[in-house]
Amino acid sequence: ENWRMKLVLLCSTFAVMVLAQFADATSGGKIHNHGIVPRDTNGLWGIICAPFLHLSMSHLLVNAVPFLALGLVVLMRSYGIKTFLFLSAFAAVASGLFVWAMGDDYVHVGSSVLVFAYFSFIVAHGVITREWRASMFAFALIIVYGTTFLSMFSQAVERGSAISVGGESLSWMYMLGGAVAGIIYSFFDHSVRRGASMDIYGYNRSLEQGSTEERAGLKASENDFV
Repeated sequence: ENWRMKLVLLCSTFAVMVLAQFADATSGGKIHNHGIVPRDTNGLWGIICAPFLHLSMSHLLVNAVPFLALGLVVLMRSYGIKTFLFLSAFAAVASGLFVWAMGDDYVHVGSSVLVFAYFSFIVAHGVITREWRASMFAFALIIVYGTTFLSMFSQAVERGSAISVGGESLSWMYMLGGAVAGIIYSFFDHSVRRGASMDIYGYNRSLEQGSTEERAGLKASENDFV
């Protein structure tokens, strides 16, 4: 896959978030109200919109670096564009439905759902495949983001489903849903890739078998001719 196409996809996704934030700022905060509203049928549309919406520019900037860095890892490694798109969609829908069913009654938004999905996917994939480089990178990610997880759960015990980041109340359930979705998708992705490689191996083995039989047949016919 073309690395330029991957960069364009990642930057375009982030550009949508930036444009949505500017639109939200100019509208007085009305845009981010289109996020996920738990147990409200109108709030179901927010499952699609929520990953691209943020409460403020500071909320967007907090997520910007990890989103771009982790998204780049998912795109540039062997996972590729297809994995990036399907993982993002699965995390948004799965976590969105979880928050819609179980979350507190306020609007849930933020690309942190994708950040935590990419993070857990990379960690889990490195463990499953036993790739040393991926595992080392995963270990570094655990050190960097481990404090966020600890803070998230400690605040969850005290405050319910919201945590405070930069003075803003964010949904830890939305982040947790993204992290779980990333782990689940890593197992699915690994099984699909493993099945594909086994099919290719079986196909190659059948070709080798066929070639061996053909050579044996030609040899037998040569003996008969002699």
